[in-house]
Order: sequence, then structure tokens, then C-alpha cells
Amino acid sequence: MKKLLYLGAVAVFALTACKKKEDPDVVKPVIAVNQNKLKISATAGDTLVISAAFSDDRELGSAKIEIHDAFDGHSHKTASQKFAFNQIVSLSGKSFVHDFRIPIPANATAGFYHVMLYCTDKEGNEAAFVEIDLTLMHPEMPALLNFKVNGQDVSEHIEFTHSDSLRLHIKGLIKSIASAGLEKAEFKIKKEDGHSHKTSHGDENVIFEKDFTFNGEPEFPFDFHAVAKYDQAHSYALHVLLINKEEHRTMHEFEIKFR
Repeated sequence: MKKLLYLGAVAVFALTACKKKEDPDVVKPVIAVNQNKLKISATAGDTLVISAAFSDDRELGSAKIEIHDAFDGHSHKTASQKFAFNQIVSLSGKSFVHDFRIPIPANATAGFYHVMLYCTDKEGNEAAFVEIDLTLMHPEMPALLNFKVNGQDVSEHIEFTHSDSLRLHIKGLIKSIASAGLEKAEFKIKKEDGHSHKTSHGDENVIFEKDFTFNGEPEFPFDFHAVAKYDQAHSYALHVLLINKEEHRTMHEFEIKFR
């Protein structure tokens, strides 16, 4: 009788083990980043630290961080270099917090970058990636000074009274901090989709555009009028991109508020 009971227990155990073995792991891991850290800034020469929490229902595998520029493809040989970074780390357990420590070269090109976070578990299931907007600064990036719209100093947003068209008088000074001088300035008014940097090259959202090209001038005063049709049902912003001969980029975004 004891022998029969033992054999029965072995059979039940074998069936249970087989059932568990056949149960596939299809649950994706999760990446958690503080919502306040989805837009960050850093300075060339510093060490950037990005903290992320990873979790899985069974067992984590690995995480990857990738940083690449979001420039427009314009490039020529300069002392500054576009920054790029890739790193893969091994994870263990069901939950893991990791601090990515990222050294940024002192000659990294100032501008806008994307930080991408990825994660897979032991079975190869991939988490939904997390994207972080990184603004990289440099002491020699060009400056926007004495900036006024319709005679008012502007820091974050532009207030505009509803009318049949958008009419802005834009005035200010662009100054190159680098000895190489200025190369280009772009002014665009765009219909926003909630991810302004992703539409920076999408002309279908641009309702006004004015560009200036330079030959290394140290500074440039600008004074022009922007007139464009707009739809009150959408939100808009003025985007300003400044580039000097070292390819350092300064980007400003000003929300247009209607009243």
C-alpha cells in the first residue's frame, strides 16, 4: 500500500512538473522611470546618471540604454563631436534598480538627443521601451538675447489675442559664443502633437518658417514679422534653432497661448 501511494505521488508530481514546464512565459517586463525625468538636461564634460527600475513576473534578463542625436543630418568636420552611447547590463531577480552612469565628453556637440531604455526577461520577452528627451548643453553654444515678441520679453510662452491670422513681430539678437561664429538660425511656428521634437522635421505641421544663413558672423540682430493662418482647436509653438560653425545647437520652444 505504501508503495502504491509513493508511486501515485510521483505520478502527480511528474504531471504537475510537466504542466509547469509547458506553461510559457509570455508576460513582458516593465521599465519604470520617474515621470519628472522624461525631459532632462546635461552639460558636456559631466557624468549623466539615469536611474530606472525594472520588474518581471518571473526573472529579468538584461537592460540596454542607447543615446543618439536628433539632429537634421547637417554635418561637417568640426572640433565638436556628436555624442552617442550604448550599454547593456545584466539583471537578476524579479525587480532590479540600476543607475546608468554616462560620461559625456567635453567636446560633445550641444543639441537635442534621445535616450532609449530597453529590457528583456530571461525568456526574451521585451518591455515597452522608454524614451527620454535629453538636452545637451555646451559653454560655446549660441545664445538668443533680448528676445521680444510683439514688444514683450519672452521666456516661456507667447500670449496672443485671437484674430483672423497669427501675427507676431519677432525681434532679438543671436550671438555666437564660439570663436567660429554663426552658421544658421531657423524660426518655425508649428502645430503641436504633444511631442514637439518628433515633428521638428515634419513640414506638414509648420505654418510659418524663416531661415537665416551666416558665414561665421559673431552676432546677428533680427527683426521680422510672422503671419500665418491658424486653427483655434489646435495648440501651437514657436521653435527657434540656432547653430554655430562648431555645430553646437541651441533650441528654444515657446508655447503660443491665445486669449
